[in-house]
Amino acid sequence: MVSIPKLSEEGIADNALVWLVTATVIFAAVSLYAIFSISDNAYLAGYYTLSTLLDSSGVNLGLLTSIAAESSYNFYLIVAISVLDGITKMAIIGFVIAAFIDFITKVDIRTRMLVFTRKRLAKNHVIVCGYSTLAEKLCNELKAKGATFVIVEKDPLKADTLTDLGYFVVDGDFTKAETLDKASVKSAKAVIFSSKNDFENLLGVITTRYINENVNIISRARDEDNVSRMHKAGASLCVIPEALAGLEIGASIVSNM
Repeated sequence: MVSIPKLSEEGIADNALVWLVTATVIFAAVSLYAIFSISDNAYLAGYYTLSTLLDSSGVNLGLLTSIAAESSYNFYLIVAISVLDGITKMAIIGFVIAAFIDFITKVDIRTRMLVFTRKRLAKNHVIVCGYSTLAEKLCNELKAKGATFVIVEKDPLKADTLTDLGYFVVDGDFTKAETLDKASVKSAKAVIFSSKNDFENLLGVITTRYINENVNIISRARDEDNVSRMHKAGASLCVIPEALAGLEIGASIVSNM
């Protein structure tokens, strides 16, 4: 069985562009030759061809009449060229519009916003990893104090909601170095792990301490037995929310910034 090669979207777009350019060149060549043959004026042929291709108002009727005045044959020839001009112009406009729509739909807005966010997070900012009830209280406190902070959240729905609320958000797993790097962990003042999962918080502490030896790390623990593990992994402070309210944690962080 003969297999038919499949064209990628990029291949289709490239082929369309090639055909469009080829058709435009052919039209221009035919128009130049026809008008020059009728008028024996190279300047007039060039002017008419460029004006029909580039003039948004269409064909210059006065110019068309002056060129085609000698015979009806010339008139019909000019009309045919003008029709081809309209088709070529529509193809060009259609391709430009399609390319613009394709560009808009493929732009990674989240990535661009992340680049903008990283530029604003110069240094001494706070990173809140895992948006929980505790994190919500912390973010409200940090926001009230005018502190700069970024939230790392792996749940896309939560990340979208937080972005809509105007927060700086990095969508990803905070236990991974590349995600923390996107949040500019190397220049952060403090990193807070507020997830309800002690194991994830522990991995986050280890990863953060490996990347930045000097950053202040605060981690949440649900199990009291994990507090010592958090400290051994590199946490500067480990708290159990039931023993220390989230607002007090936020106040202590802001006061030390």
